[in-house]
Amino acid sequence: MNQQRLWCLLSALDRRAWQRSPKGTGLKTANIPVEHGLILARGDWRQKRYRLTALGGEAVSLHANKQGKG
Repeated sequence: MNQQRLWCLLSALDRRAWQRSPKGTGLKTANIPVEHGLILARGDWRQKRYRLTALGGEAVSLHANKQGKG
């Protein structure tokens, strides 16, 4: 699992709007945060849309603060 792709996906998503995953992140990358409750997914495999959960939003905030971007 490429952690860079995972954080790219998480940081690109929003808690309010359903969005497509950014280029370079696919279904395999998105399955892990879905399984851990960080993001929600809807739609079929061709038009999958994602959105952060409250837990996912906290994880992104913590990661940004740790990286000095918060």
